[in-house]
Amino acid sequence: MLVMLIGLFFGLMIFLGVPLFGSIVCAVVLLPLVFSSCPYGVAEIADWAVSGANYSAGIPIVVFIISGALMSKGKLTQKIFDIFDYFLGDKTGFMPIISIMTAMFYSAISGSATAVAAAVGGMCYPILIEMGYEPAFCAVILMCAGVLGFLIPPSTPLTSGAGFVSLDLLTVYKGGAVLGIAIGVVLILYSYIYCRRHGNGDPEIIHNHHMKVRSRGFVAVFKDGIWALLCPVLILGLIFSGLTTVAQTAVISVIYAIIICVFVYKTLDFSGCIETIQNAIRDSLPMLVMLMCALILSSCMKALDAPTMIANAIANMGIGVTAVIALILLAMTLLGAFMDSGAAMAMLVPVVVPVAAAMGANPYALLVAVVAVQSMGLITPPFGLVLFMFLSLTKQPLGKLVKQLIVPFILFMAMACLFCMVPGLTSWLF
Repeated sequence: MLVMLIGLFFGLMIFLGVPLFGSIVCAVVLLPLVFSSCPYGVAEIADWAVSGANYSAGIPIVVFIISGALMSKGKLTQKIFDIFDYFLGDKTGFMPIISIMTAMFYSAISGSATAVAAAVGGMCYPILIEMGYEPAFCAVILMCAGVLGFLIPPSTPLTSGAGFVSLDLLTVYKGGAVLGIAIGVVLILYSYIYCRRHGNGDPEIIHNHHMKVRSRGFVAVFKDGIWALLCPVLILGLIFSGLTTVAQTAVISVIYAIIICVFVYKTLDFSGCIETIQNAIRDSLPMLVMLMCALILSSCMKALDAPTMIANAIANMGIGVTAVIALILLAMTLLGAFMDSGAAMAMLVPVVVPVAAAMGANPYALLVAVVAVQSMGLITPPFGLVLFMFLSLTKQPLGKLVKQLIVPFILFMAMACLFCMVPGLTSWLF
């Protein structure tokens, strides 16, 4: 009864136009004020708010955002692209594949899908079009590769999602890395097959571009790009080796970014670094407020014992855990298409992941799969922030991009479902 009422209060706040974070807080606060039988009070809510504000995962989120912003301004993307081009640029279908690989590497730097899509898409799309590749295909491949920033650590959605349901962040990162790389490999195979069937652009232009990079010589290309290429290796290596904590790795990545951009590539000066850091901190504040509110909601659901009640109700209906997982992923996919992905996760993850876990699902695999399907909301209408970013960049009709997106979308969703629903694929991870 109380769980239904908090949902009613939340829906009323949204209907009245209250922002999402305000709706969550109002719904949680109204319940003990209206019903004396509520198992928590205002004092507990204050404690939850303090715990949410002090949540340790908020620190690496902000610091990784700063690191990614510095490296984006420092134009590390071009350096990574040129190294891949030197070795693979003249192979069939490999210019789009190089773009995907660049996005995957940059995902391990920035932690933001929109940053990856903007940086890699903005650089690679004009190059691919100049080489004669089909515009809609290039746009869709770059969009799909860009949203891998949601999955490949240090991912902001993975970090905040782990906080919503109190899961070990390092384990969540391992799952995200495996699924992100697996989806990247599938996108690479799709691009190769597509180029084999539909043509490989203009061979002469591709060859000339490739030879221009090779004319610089291996030593020059490698020397210029090795520092950019080492960045994701440094970040993931430190995290997964256990040599440093996630927060310590985030700080090291910022120091590394400043050194590389200011002293090695000289693409930024100290004043540019300070301005970039200030902008990154300002941009991260709304996300931190949302994280605190989601943690308040999660604590409220635990106090009401909502996950157990919902799991028991579903079990009494005779619905199996596989069907529940499928419904959760479908709901998150649809929700992600109509609202901000972070907001959708803040609303549902604190409820649905514990419910599925109570029914026997692996919460780590489910959270990673939820983040994967939510990432697709960035490239599907009507919300589709990355989709509309590419509509502006490419000047392609919306219908043409959506049609080209169908096959990659199905592949993306199939990989997320397999990861979550086939325990044998992930038992070695969790």
